[in-house]
Amino acid sequence: MDSQNTKVEEVVFNFTGFGAFLTVTKNPTTELIDSLQQWIKENQCEFKVGDIRVLNVAAEDCKDYINEIMNELAKKEIENPQTKQILIHLGVHGKAEKIHLEVHGYNKAHFRGADNKNYQPQNEKINKSFPLEHYFKTIMPVEKICTALESNHKVQISDDPGRYVCNYIYYSSLSEGYKRGIPSIFVHVPHFETVSKQEQEAFLIDFMKATRKCILDECNNC
Repeated sequence: MDSQNTKVEEVVFNFTGFGAFLTVTKNPTTELIDSLQQWIKENQCEFKVGDIRVLNVAAEDCKDYINEIMNELAKKEIENPQTKQILIHLGVHGKAEKIHLEVHGYNKAHFRGADNKNYQPQNEKINKSFPLEHYFKTIMPVEKICTALESNHKVQISDDPGRYVCNYIYYSSLSEGYKRGIPSIFVHVPHFETVSKQEQEAFLIDFMKATRKCILDECNNC
């Protein structure tokens, strides 16, 4: 990560979750976002949380959001170069048994069902300027973050975010983030029947603590 010769002193976490889609009538990430907002109100944080919202599960809405938020975060970094803005996307993985830290976002949009705006691409490019098989890798220190968390949480590194809206927003986020130097990561969570809500809430707090430390270390030692 490029510190641009300025010491980074703080990390600001910006979060997205998703609402209902297809057969998922109750998305756990909606509840996690609500819980996180409530936790922030009730606790003194050693880290900062900026924009936090639940998105409609629709490619068009995700694309509009990424364009908007990346511009905002880039402006905030220019205004305060000692603060690093990062973007955390939360989504549900119905078959996951652990929390997945996704490493790559892929240019291929291949939706197993229509999104919430009735869009269902099949083997289409998200970015027409790159080949279908193109991918971006997050610049977040995923391995270090996972190592810091895996002794206390059910978490693992993943290389397959699917090719539905989760991947769509992640690829779009990585693409725009590369241009502006804004790191992002997609975190796939299981349903609460597999990993309880309480466990996932605790994970998010520890995730922010570990990520903050890793990013500050990387920014100020590169």
